[in-house]
Amino acid sequence: MTFIPSFIPSIGYTNFSDELIDNLWHISMSALGLALLLGTTIMRSMCSSLLEVFGPDYIRPACATVLSATAVILCRAVCNALIPVMTVVGIQIGR
Repeated sequence: MTFIPSFIPSIGYTNFSDELIDNLWHISMSALGLALLLGTTIMRSMCSSLLEVFGPDYIRPACATVLSATAVILCRAVCNALIPVMTVVGIQIGR
């Protein structure tokens, strides 16, 4: 005997023109599964890119200036780390 929670729409079909909300509910698990799969790849790529960006010498002097740590991370590090991440996103979308 299998336990299937009532909040997980595992099976079922309704005509698209009849119930739009019900159709969106049934597609939610597939969309969530795909988003988690692609999201983990993007997060791993962003993490490794940020670790590489913090190494060069232009980040440390920026932290020593009047800029706050948040401004340095957002303006310099994330902008430079997004270049390889956008490449990964483009490859995933193109598949």
